[in-house]
Amino acid sequence: DERLEREEPLVHPLATSPTTLSSQARKRTMGLLRWQEELLRRSRGGASTSASLSASSLASTDAVFCELMESSRLKDESRHASFRVIPRFCVGPGRTKRLSTLLRTAAERRCEVPVLSWEELEGLRVELLSLEDNDVSYETLCRCRAQRRRRRDVFGSQLSARRFLELPRDASGRASARDLYHRVDRTTCAAKTRAALRKYANPATERAASSSGGATLREADLERYVYDLIPDMPAAFRMDENFQPFYVFTAVRRFMFFLDPRRRGYVRADDAAASQVALDLLEIFAAENGGGPLVKNSSSWFFPETAKRVYGDYLELDVDHNGMLSKSEFLAFRGPRGDTRLTRAFVDRVFAEIITYPAVDPQTGRVEAEMDFKTYLDVVLAFDNVDQPQALSYFWRLLDVQKAGALEPFAINFFFRDVTARLKEEGFEPPSTDDVVDEIFDMVKPSNPTRLTFDDLLRCKQAHTVILMLVDVQGFLAYDNREHLIQGPDNDDDF
Repeated sequence: DERLEREEPLVHPLATSPTTLSSQARKRTMGLLRWQEELLRRSRGGASTSASLSASSLASTDAVFCELMESSRLKDESRHASFRVIPRFCVGPGRTKRLSTLLRTAAERRCEVPVLSWEELEGLRVELLSLEDNDVSYETLCRCRAQRRRRRDVFGSQLSARRFLELPRDASGRASARDLYHRVDRTTCAAKTRAALRKYANPATERAASSSGGATLREADLERYVYDLIPDMPAAFRMDENFQPFYVFTAVRRFMFFLDPRRRGYVRADDAAASQVALDLLEIFAAENGGGPLVKNSSSWFFPETAKRVYGDYLELDVDHNGMLSKSEFLAFRGPRGDTRLTRAFVDRVFAEIITYPAVDPQTGRVEAEMDFKTYLDVVLAFDNVDQPQALSYFWRLLDVQKAGALEPFAINFFFRDVTARLKEEGFEPPSTDDVVDEIFDMVKPSNPTRLTFDDLLRCKQAHTVILMLVDVQGFLAYDNREHLIQGPDNDDDF
């Protein structure tokens, strides 16, 4: 230090007293000065500089610190007059990003893998699908890779020998060109989506990210991601601006339903990017921008028409037009096929498990629990994908009345008695409840013959049939008349 070389008094501006140094601050200052004195003494071979530690050094320190404190006080008072009489107890974090967030962003940028553009992907598709017999040998793969030397960093990984050996091959060692393109297409879409989703990761989820191994996204983060996609999706951008939020809710709810079945409130960005849900969304995005093949399935969940249909059904159920559904209104739910007839026991279980909101019944004046649109979307997704494990997990929370982790004959009887009552009202002769219980156990074949577990239902491949038998009157009738439905109606022309 140049001041030490010139033996000038040292100034310490970090004391804590506004007028004169407190005893604690004076001790810290004296300790620092003694340490610097000892350091200077050792560097000069034992010469002491205690003479430099005079009273003038401490007075100079007090003056500098008082100047800094006065400047800080005036700055606070200029922000708000209350600082003149109320001391400032806490200084919150600034608006700058946390160091961990900056480090993670920098690391992700270094680890980013170059990906193909939509134009390059379309050119590869045309070339591969134009090959004779739509088969690709390893020599053809090497020739295709050599023609793209300008983007060797991208095509080297996408058209590598490892990628080729992962594909099924015929006796001649050739792979299907369509399979190769689909593998490259899916990898490219996942890489693009992963890079885009990580930009929306919220610092508030960093603790969850550290435990789950990657950047995580809350539902609000995914909503911002879909909102930013709308201007580049002509069909969604042409929608009424007032309906766009409901389209975003509908799209994002599918991510949360399939990727967060445990209802933790967040999903991993890597899982979302590699999921079939993100691929379905990107197929529509690429098709509308001329960067991919047209999607033939117009009933895709991410089409604006699907969101309008689902929201239209919700508005039809909302008889009192308060924006939410009561139990009586939800009881008229007709499902994706339009023929669902829910039982009252199942509706009661839905409202017992989900998050509801209080609302006043205009007819009775009583406060009742009602569901909002996002909760309604979960029910629609569950019935629309009743054969999927995520839907089975959703229904299991509702069917497990006793929270025992298993379904016993009591739980089956609890739900089926409402099905029996509805069948009698419609003039049908319902079967015995004991017979239905035995038939369900015969279908599932549980490891424990007295109870059904979640794993038993997942393993038996008949979980969707069991669920619909217990919660949907039409689902039970479809099962009970399955033989007649398979054979079809009698045709008099055959006789």
